[in-house]
Amino acid sequence: MKREIIFTLAIASSLLAPALLKSHQTVRTEAATESFYKKMECENIKGYEQVGQDYTVKLSGSAARYDNNFKSIRNFVAHYYTGEYACSPYNEETRTVYINDKAVERTVNLTGGYITSDENGKSTFTFEAPYSTRAELRVRVSSNVNKTNYSIGTLNLTTVLSASVNGNSIAIPETAIVEGRNDATADPQQNVTGAAKYGLTKESQVKAEGNLDGRYMTQIFKTVSLGTVVLNKGTNTITFTTKVKAASGQYDYIELIGKEDTVTLNNTTTIECENMATDAVKIGTDENGNQYDACQYGAFHKEAYLGYEAPYKASNDGFIHMFDEGKYMEWSFVSDEFYKADLVLTGATNKGINTSNYSASDLYLATAIKLYVNDKLVSIDSSLKFAGKAAGEADPQNRNYNAQSNGDSLNGRYLYLLWDSVTLNNIEIIQGINTIKLVANSGSESGHWDKIALTPTTIDTVNKKAFEFAGNFSTTVTCDPTGNTAPSVGKWNEVAEIYNNLEDEVKTKISSATGRADGDDLEVMVATYDYIIAKYGTSKYVNFMNRSVISLVSPFAGNFNIKNNAFVTVICVIGLLSITAIGYIVLRKKHI
Repeated sequence: MKREIIFTLAIASSLLAPALLKSHQTVRTEAATESFYKKMECENIKGYEQVGQDYTVKLSGSAARYDNNFKSIRNFVAHYYTGEYACSPYNEETRTVYINDKAVERTVNLTGGYITSDENGKSTFTFEAPYSTRAELRVRVSSNVNKTNYSIGTLNLTTVLSASVNGNSIAIPETAIVEGRNDATADPQQNVTGAAKYGLTKESQVKAEGNLDGRYMTQIFKTVSLGTVVLNKGTNTITFTTKVKAASGQYDYIELIGKEDTVTLNNTTTIECENMATDAVKIGTDENGNQYDACQYGAFHKEAYLGYEAPYKASNDGFIHMFDEGKYMEWSFVSDEFYKADLVLTGATNKGINTSNYSASDLYLATAIKLYVNDKLVSIDSSLKFAGKAAGEADPQNRNYNAQSNGDSLNGRYLYLLWDSVTLNNIEIIQGINTIKLVANSGSESGHWDKIALTPTTIDTVNKKAFEFAGNFSTTVTCDPTGNTAPSVGKWNEVAEIYNNLEDEVKTKISSATGRADGDDLEVMVATYDYIIAKYGTSKYVNFMNRSVISLVSPFAGNFNIKNNAFVTVICVIGLLSITAIGYIVLRKKHI
């Protein structure tokens, strides 16, 4: 009988042990946010041999390794070693154990356990996350490579393990290594040699029979990072698959550590431009009074830009300066829903500065920058601008003198700090990871930038339904990656019927999307759709979205053009599932 253990992550700390949930203040925005820390015991993951606290072997699924020669002794070892060799959960206790049915006082770990697996052994762990987020995935693992007496080989997880989150493969880093070790003698903890029978209780029905000499070498656990993963709000699935038979590692627990820079967009969220990812120059001071500015004019900039009060004072004492052509600012965040949102940009003109008559020209944003939201260029109304100043007298705050550092004049410098705000409405925010990126069109007239604020205004039901349809399509219509096996016509007709019953604005959103194999879920679905009707023809697969039929140069192996001239390669995957049975959760398919 298959078993599945489901853990629930909740924002309320009272729902989890304090050690398993941590609350953070975000370090990249002005809004408070929650992060979470979750440790999951591998012996509770289905699909592997499980070494549990009741001192028995529990199996679930044919993929688990069932080693009759060593399964009992592994159970004992899981409890027998303590300290740095202990398996979690850790519950050390000095008690009577039995060696060859003789009572002996030993310190044991009553609750520790780990898992081991055979070649192609697969484990699946399903859990609930309270919101879409990014998290670091870690695993505590020990080597079981080439154990000989008191030596053990190095375990490289890239060669023995593959992993995925919600069906998306994880690129296991080369740093995911558990080093080996070569000891001349046994560790002091290991002082039992020769064949023997071991038991934690006299009445134990399962006793380890074998030689413990050097067994501790297989329990030199190390926690390694598998990188940053994206989690959906709601149900998530992590899958491990081992690649080799006897030396695939021994797994103690996995951890998910919420990223402190994760922001859940459910109210107005503001980020300081100096805290965004950028290759522009940052002007400002940190909490210790240190300058952000790293250029040769840092001392002068501190004199020139940081001595003003409102309205010339930047928020949080920092801003972006010298935003050269092609340079960028980028903000990545997580949204728990599809939203239409207002984007407020706060900056200042650096166009037409005249320090002799204290004037500055309006800076029109459409000419100063390009704005991308989730890799899509956003049109900026030509009237939006950071206001300039007519010629006149200097402001009373103006410091009319030369900076001692290099003799440059501070006269009229406040003109760079005429902070102004503009609002762009109806910005489309998707569920999951979002990215807002500003790219400068001109180094001399790109503006100075103080902060960005995003306020969700309404639930974007059109986008929501479009992405839901994309998910249903992708999990229902399948084709062989070689192109040799056509999709099911019946399944194609099912999704066509669902599409035809959608509201007109949702259909327009779907049918007008650009197909991109490396895009979001909707773009990938459209690219797949275009490939299918191009390869197999519209007489068999009705062109229910009325998209232009592309011309394939070579079947599936090559690149092909799709609507709006995108250039992509599509590989069709995913199993046949009924649309009515799908609970679709969106995950942006992009690396973080």
